[in-house]
Amino acid sequence: MDLLLILSLVIFIPVNAILAYIVYVNNPKSHTNIFFSALIFLLILYLFFNSFINTDMLSVDQKLLFSRIVIAIGAVINAAVFLFLHTFPEITSKLHKKTLWGIGIFTILLAIAGFTPLIFSDIEIVNNAVTPKPGLLMPIFLLHTLALIGGGITSLLLKYRKSQGLEKRRIRYVVLSFFILFTCIVLFNFILTVFFNFGNFVPLLPLYVLIFNALVGYAIIKIKLLEIRVFVARSVAYFIVVAISGALFSGIIFGLGQYVVDFQLSNTALLFVMGAALVLAIIFQPMKNTIAKRTDSIFFKDAYDTEAFLYRLALIMASRLHFEVLIRDVLIEVLQTMKISRGLFFLIEDRQLYSVISEEYTSVPTIDENDIDYLLHETGLVSYLETSDQKLKTILRKYQLEVLIAIEHEGEKVGMLGLGEKLSGESFSSTDEQVLSILAPEAAVAFQNAKAYEEIRRFNVTLEEEVERATKKLVTANHKLQQLDKLKDEFVSIASHELRTPMVSIKNYLWMALAGKGGKLTEKQEFYLQRSYDSSNRMTKLINDMLNISRIESGRILLHVEAVDLAELVAQIVDENKPRAKQLKIELKQAKTVTKRASNEKTDLPKVIADRDKVAEVLVNLIGNALKFTQAGGKVTISLQVDHEHVYVNVTDTGVGVEQDQIPKLFKKFGMLKESYRSYSEAAQGSGLGLYVSKSIMELHEGSLWVTSPGRDKGSTFTFTLKVYDEKEVARINKKFDQGVDAGVISTSSLKISEDANDTIKQLASEK
Repeated sequence: MDLLLILSLVIFIPVNAILAYIVYVNNPKSHTNIFFSALIFLLILYLFFNSFINTDMLSVDQKLLFSRIVIAIGAVINAAVFLFLHTFPEITSKLHKKTLWGIGIFTILLAIAGFTPLIFSDIEIVNNAVTPKPGLLMPIFLLHTLALIGGGITSLLLKYRKSQGLEKRRIRYVVLSFFILFTCIVLFNFILTVFFNFGNFVPLLPLYVLIFNALVGYAIIKIKLLEIRVFVARSVAYFIVVAISGALFSGIIFGLGQYVVDFQLSNTALLFVMGAALVLAIIFQPMKNTIAKRTDSIFFKDAYDTEAFLYRLALIMASRLHFEVLIRDVLIEVLQTMKISRGLFFLIEDRQLYSVISEEYTSVPTIDENDIDYLLHETGLVSYLETSDQKLKTILRKYQLEVLIAIEHEGEKVGMLGLGEKLSGESFSSTDEQVLSILAPEAAVAFQNAKAYEEIRRFNVTLEEEVERATKKLVTANHKLQQLDKLKDEFVSIASHELRTPMVSIKNYLWMALAGKGGKLTEKQEFYLQRSYDSSNRMTKLINDMLNISRIESGRILLHVEAVDLAELVAQIVDENKPRAKQLKIELKQAKTVTKRASNEKTDLPKVIADRDKVAEVLVNLIGNALKFTQAGGKVTISLQVDHEHVYVNVTDTGVGVEQDQIPKLFKKFGMLKESYRSYSEAAQGSGLGLYVSKSIMELHEGSLWVTSPGRDKGSTFTFTLKVYDEKEVARINKKFDQGVDAGVISTSSLKISEDANDTIKQLASEK
């Protein structure tokens, strides 16, 4: 039994303590690591107190106390096992706070009860083994154990079913190790002891823990359990060294006592010696480092950690982009770490002095160019004390420098680093010179990178200035273009008005001549006059289109919407265009029925919100286009469809059609397609403005206009939409145009056109 106690104190407890420490330190923010470390710590306490129960070192009362301590620790272990198994393999616990509080309070109360006779009322010694007698709360303790440990393992098994790959293997090892450990504890240390008065297996607890440690250790090494394999490997190596040192020390003490001085050590003394040896082995390295630091601070005042110094310099050179900031920070770090009185950088470009950056000088030294020319011949590190060149010594003394080192990049000097004497009065050591030699090439690369960045930054500033100047020029030019565009619109508007007046007169006089008002015409005269009349029609339409575009783009067009009977309007426009369709031998008709948009069901046609004259203009334009591009014998059909909020007007023809890639060009200003010249009427040439004007009018109505076509020579369908009549919508749209349109200009234009028409009518009447 004493052997198992020794093994527990010397091996099992330290090993578990190391394991708990490693797991916690590796990730102290992980709930899994925290619960596992807590569990191992509780197992250590359990193992410690349990190991003394069956020894002769304790009295009966002390054994009873230790038994109660063990059962109290066991209650807390139950909770720790549940928390770990429920959390693993995630990092954070997902248990509700109320559940955690409930488990915690119940466990604490049960642990407190463990120190009373309520769980272990007493103990008895049977065959030198301690057998506790159960108290009133023993069933509660059993229920607590089964619920928490069983619940934890069940939770982990559920995760096992859903997991895959490495995670599945980790869960398998955890379940196996905990199952074996707690099965042995519950069976041998609890059930056999409490209910069958057989406590001979109690001292074997270290062996159960050893099996648990072996399984967990294997899982850590084999499948990276808890992600601490590297840490464990290093820690194990360290503690093996500690263990060997402690064992050697203990062996030496034991051997000296046994065979040299003939002094017998008791078991207690031997345990004390082994413990002291382990403590000395553990604290040896930290104590050595502490003493070394203290002695270095006395005997090596200027000493510094070269690796840490070079690392800090590397960080500075990697993180600074501004050229002067980089050089100054490197210089300051060198002066502070190496404890140097002053320092400076000569920066050289094309063998000429570029800049001087200094620290701890009363003023920036003025560098003689002749000195620079001489220093350019030096390479590597030059020390004032070691050089025999008197001129070089003179230059170093002139600038109060002790050491000078060339900064070279790809064989070309980019600068020189000069350092003054050390504050301690000592000379530069070989370590100092070696560090500076390592610094020089790294600094050269960093300086070149920073210089390139500085050049790019300056170029970007120049580029931004150029872009800003160019932008200002573009803004000015754009403003001028806007003014020119406004002048153009005004010119087009005025020119259109001025052209329209004589064209109306010309057209009317030509009509009168063709109607025989001026006498009978010969066949040739009629031919010429008809051509002139057709041309004046085209010119009038072009002027009207240009006038509409000018008004639309300047926001001066006026709509006055109202409830319009669209079927009646379409019938009127169709009747007006039938003579021309008949002349072109094209069937022009209006579909008799109105259908729903989503189906072919018949329905009634509601009135729409529209400016009657503007919609009539769109219909005339679309029907005119359809007649223009449909061959003799073809057909043009106008149909109406309805959905919940809109009425759709479709103008379908059997003409030349439109290629898909040409459709986007149709509704642009002067959008003449190549098919426009494949018309079947003599007067087909247009301006390319009609569809643009029509689409703009529809958008002013808050509607749309588009075209669909199966392809070349397969006809096309132009469709536009108007809103179903609603009194509130009519008021809103009219109010918008009343507020947003300069009605005075349009009214004046309309009045002038009316006056021109009245003059023409008067002339016709007098002629007649």
